[in-house]
Amino acid sequence: MIYVEVSDTIQAPRDEVFAFNADFRNWAGAFPGVTSVRLVQEHHEERVFEVFDSVKDERYTIVQRVRAPEKIVREIRRRTLTGKATYTLTATTDGTRITFTMNASLRGYYRLLGPFMKGQLSKSLIAYFLEPVKRVAEARGQRLNPIESETRALVNMNGHR
Repeated sequence: MIYVEVSDTIQAPRDEVFAFNADFRNWAGAFPGVTSVRLVQEHHEERVFEVFDSVKDERYTIVQRVRAPEKIVREIRRRTLTGKATYTLTATTDGTRITFTMNASLRGYYRLLGPFMKGQLSKSLIAYFLEPVKRVAEARGQRLNPIESETRALVNMNGHR
């Protein structure tokens, strides 16, 4: 089992970050490699999705449970790994603190690489999950409220709060 945690601050309101990340219709195109997402089953707060990753030419399953507006939990079942990923969203004065944790079990011959994979998994989580959420949420925040975004940028440039 590999445990990885990465976090960053996104300059966008927590509700916007949550709404983007929880809605599967946003995943295709936003997350690298994800070209289609299909809702397979929905039962109360649990949704099951089939995701197609064109980079790895793989279909895999995600089971998502949502606790709005602060937590999204996804169970991921891929050829190379199974895992539980948790997005925790905390409102801050700068926007939203997003923490992404993953407990993963490698499958097949990838298990042999387990001791060496933690660093690579951290980099992948940042590149494939954290950065896309940050990029899209911050871009949406600027489009939705240009005056607030401009004021925030000026405050940050001058170093004042």
